[in-house]
Parts: sequence; structure tokens; C-alpha cells
Amino acid sequence: MIPPRMDVETLKPFLFESKMEGYAGEDTNYKAGRISGSKTFTRKRENLTYVDTYIGFTYFAGQEIVLEKNVPQWTSVYSGGITEDSMDPSEIYNFLKLCLRECDPQMPLRGKDYFSNGQFEYKNVFEGDLDHFIGYESIESEQDIVYELHYSGGMLIP
Repeated sequence: MIPPRMDVETLKPFLFESKMEGYAGEDTNYKAGRISGSKTFTRKRENLTYVDTYIGFTYFAGQEIVLEKNVPQWTSVYSGGITEDSMDPSEIYNFLKLCLRECDPQMPLRGKDYFSNGQFEYKNVFEGDLDHFIGYESIESEQDIVYELHYSGGMLIP
């Protein structure tokens, strides 16, 4: 028997809260992953589990998965990183975390459409919804792209 698909209204708050406690959070609590050099964050609440695993630093790739009763229900894959060698990676990634904390709770994919702190500008463009999406985010400094990331995913059919 095929398990039922997860309800998107159940997914939204859990995904949002997981992202706020994960990479976007102040204390990310990532641990060494199964693959050498990878890092994984796991959050469990009742019958839901969120897992975010990535590998790399200046340029990286990763995957987020939400499971309900241990059945994979939703995923997002992403890859990107710093495009400007002269920039301090920690400065860019600290700004990125700030942007990701501005995530829309109703569409918890990445940050909001636009965010700026005067030095950096964050832009996020995507198509679709939580069922099926594709997107691109970038950070600019003085009109030069210093960071970019592509992402896509959606609901899985168990």
C-alpha cells in the first residue's frame, strides 16, 4: 500500500522552524555526515524529521529532506557558493544567514525576494510552490555577483 502524501499545510511550519534552527540559525548544530567532509543537521518533532546535508564550503552542494513517519515526503537540492575570490567568505555567509532568517513562513524555500544591508544585496527568484519549484539566489556587492545558488525540488511521491 502506498502511504499518503504529506499535507503541505503540515509541511510549511515544520520546514520553516527547521530552517530557522538549521543553517539560518545562530547555533547550527551540524555534525559530521556519512560522507567524508559532509555536514548534517537533523531535527525531529513528533512524526516529522528534517535532514539537511551539505558538502563543501566556498562552493558547496546539498539536499534537504522532510520525512513523515520515516517516509521521504519533500526535498530540495541546492548547489552554489562564492564567486568572488577577493571577498571574505565568512562575511558573505553571515549576510546569507541573515537573509535566510527573513524567509517567508508560507513559502519556506530560501530568503525573501530582496534584502539589503547597504554593503550586500540579496536577490531570490523562484517559480512554483512547495509541490514543485526551481530557483536562483544571489548576493551582489557593488553590482558584482559575489555568491550564487541554484535550487529545486518539491513533494515526493512515496
